[in-house]
Amino acid sequence: AVVSTQSTGLIMILYLAISVIIMLNILIAMLNTTYQTIQDNCDLEWKFLQSQLLKDYKAGQPFLIPFNVILFPVTFLFRRLIRESKVTSWQVNEETLEKRRELLDTLCTRYLAKMNQ
Repeated sequence: AVVSTQSTGLIMILYLAISVIIMLNILIAMLNTTYQTIQDNCDLEWKFLQSQLLKDYKAGQPFLIPFNVILFPVTFLFRRLIRESKVTSWQVNEETLEKRRELLDTLCTRYLAKMNQ
């Protein structure tokens, strides 16, 4: 029995329509899974980004490039005056700084370990 070209075209159109619907359904399922994973890890993501921001801020310059020419010497003199006046309320001891560094490193390590699973 010979199949006519009209029925072949109809079967092809039906096949393509079903394929598009199935692929769209798979795409929606993948997006839903990704969204749910992000929602589950949003607190951890926020903590990681906050700790990365703090680490980057501590490592970098506090002033923008054109302003650092003026403000860096002023900051240097201000810090020197504080050290000379020995104002203890402005100073942070080394133990506190070390605890902060350890906490930031722990948060970053925990995040990277969880994301690389």
